[in-house]
Order: sequence, then C-alpha cells, then structure tokens
Amino acid sequence: MTAVPIIAIIDIIASRELDNTSRRKLIDELDNLLKSFNKTWKEKLIAKSTITGGDSIEIAAKSWIPIFNLLHALLLKNIKFRVSIASGELNIIREHADECDGPAFWKAREALEKAKRRDIPVVYSIDTTPSELEKEDVKKFVLAYSLLLKMSDIQRKYCYELIWRNRNITEIARKYGTTKSNIGTTIKKSMCRVLKAVIIEETQKK
Repeated sequence: MTAVPIIAIIDIIASRELDNTSRRKLIDELDNLLKSFNKTWKEKLIAKSTITGGDSIEIAAKSWIPIFNLLHALLLKNIKFRVSIASGELNIIREHADECDGPAFWKAREALEKAKRRDIPVVYSIDTTPSELEKEDVKKFVLAYSLLLKMSDIQRKYCYELIWRNRNITEIARKYGTTKSNIGTTIKKSMCRVLKAVIIEETQKK
C-alpha cells in the first residue's frame, strides 16, 4: 500500500547524556506519552508511532497537526530533541511507523542528518510525489513550530492549555493560581491565539 503522508523523525538528544537508570526512566516516559498519542490521534495516523533505536521517535501521519501536538508536549517536559519532517511516497508494510519505508522516510532521514550536522532544531525535505497542498502542509508545520520554539516555557505551557485542552483564560488562571490578566497578557504576547486559529482551520478541513 502507498500513501503520501507527512513523516517526522524526532531525535531525542537528551537520552545520550543520561546514565542508564535515568535513560530507562526517560524511555518509559516517552513510551507512555506515545501510547496516549497513538490513541488520541488514531484517525490521523497512517501507522502507530514508535520509539526506534532507544532514542528516536518515528511518526507517519495524514496531517501535521498530530506531530505538532506531540512536539509541544515534549517541549513542556524539557526534553532536548531535534526533528526532521518530510513528505513523499510511503510503503506501508505493517502497523508501526518503523516498519514502513519509502521516499518519505528516506527524505526524513536525510533531513535529520542535516539537522545534526548544522545543530539546528528542525529541518524539512519534500520529494516530487506530494501535491502542492501537501507541500504547503509541511511548510505550515515548520512555520508553526518555529513560532512555538520562540515562546518562553510559561507561554508554551499556557498555550498548550488553550490549544490542546481547550481551556479558557479563567480556567487556566485557576489551574495555575494566577490572574486572568497575567494569563491573557502572556498568551497575547505568544501569538498563541493565531496558532490556535490555524490549527482549528487545518483540523476542520482534513
């Protein structure tokens, strides 16, 4: 079976800096996060996301939104990583992403090597297979993720509540024991509402 998905490979840099016990704890945490991710985004994934080689996560999705969600969650956990994203033809062999192959994964691996060489957080690559709309999806992801990377830790935290948990300003303020004014100002500076509007629009049209 073939498809033109969006592929992401997340390289967990932090795992190489830990002792065996801490590394095992991190892998268990990632495994639990992926179980929840695969369940939540089941309809938007082409294959189940998996941990490979002990320090990489591979994702094959129909949309950039699930990938963006997972990266947002990883940033909140202060886990150091880099990510490559690609689009192209994919050969779906079994149900897990690491059991799939094809030009999309080749492009993603090439992009990840480039990210490692340049020591940058995100690189994308697109082969000749995707349509113009699919190419635009990859570019939208990179722009959205770049905005997320520019946020402070607290901005990302409040933004996660606003986008993924659909909480309003009052609910977020109550959860974190601060004022609505503080939450509103922080979210406004982060441009999180713009990001949420884009995500809602993308979700509705998929």
